[in-house]
Amino acid sequence: MKRKNNRLIKAGIILMVILLSSFPKVTFAGSLSDTLPNTTVSGWDFSSSQHYHLGTRSCFYYYESSAIQTKYSSQMTGGINLWGNYVSMVLSPYSSSLLHISEDYAYGNNIATTYWTASSSTKHITSATIVIHTSKYDNLTQPEKNKVFAHEIGHVYGLGDLTETYQIMNGVFAAYNSITNNDKNGMNVMTHQHVHDNNTTGTYTFYNSNKHNVLCATCSGIYHQTHDYSASPYTQCSKCGYIITNK
Repeated sequence: MKRKNNRLIKAGIILMVILLSSFPKVTFAGSLSDTLPNTTVSGWDFSSSQHYHLGTRSCFYYYESSAIQTKYSSQMTGGINLWGNYVSMVLSPYSSSLLHISEDYAYGNNIATTYWTASSSTKHITSATIVIHTSKYDNLTQPEKNKVFAHEIGHVYGLGDLTETYQIMNGVFAAYNSITNNDKNGMNVMTHQHVHDNNTTGTYTFYNSNKHNVLCATCSGIYHQTHDYSASPYTQCSKCGYIITNK
């Protein structure tokens, strides 16, 4: 995330994934493995190619120290408030909370960095840390700091950086960035408030012999949906028109 005047450079998100090799390779209904962000149309993206995400609105967070809490609590609250009821984040007294908030002086030219770990089986984020880099962050105004936290909160839930101007998840920071309907749609996907399944409707196109693409009418993401042969003549998908010859 960077400013247009280049004082503040991209805030990266470093992804640390727990590879749980002992788990069977099962596709969970909420894994989002068949959901594609369709970023240039939908205006939201995953922060990883594996589609890791939080899977719920609920997130408990914890400050590394009382000094960190005193310094950042109003800005963290400001970032949460910008998301409104699209997230549900609660301050916890326990260091075992999913999200930790800390600081250091500098990490390259970054304003802030979000680190997280995730389960390779459920694709759900299991722990996260927002690190504020004071050498860049401290030069911002209070409203700008709120937006930095809102951006990093998006990463905590699984949203990725964008190139679209004006959105809060835009990787280039600017004071005019704000949470748009596209950001909200993406957050609803990350928290399972909006789920793609065989009932998803939209515009259908062929994908392969087992599935078609459906451009979701709600979030503009693309879902790989199973062909529907429930209607006569039972050899043609009623949604995309694909015809099978061996049924």
